[in-house]
Amino acid sequence: VIVKRYPVELSLATLIWLA
Repeated sequence: VIVKRYPVELSLATLIWLA
């Protein structure tokens, strides 16, 4: 995960794990 893209990647990862 790139620091600059951290917010976006974190959101996507969370959605995937919760889904």
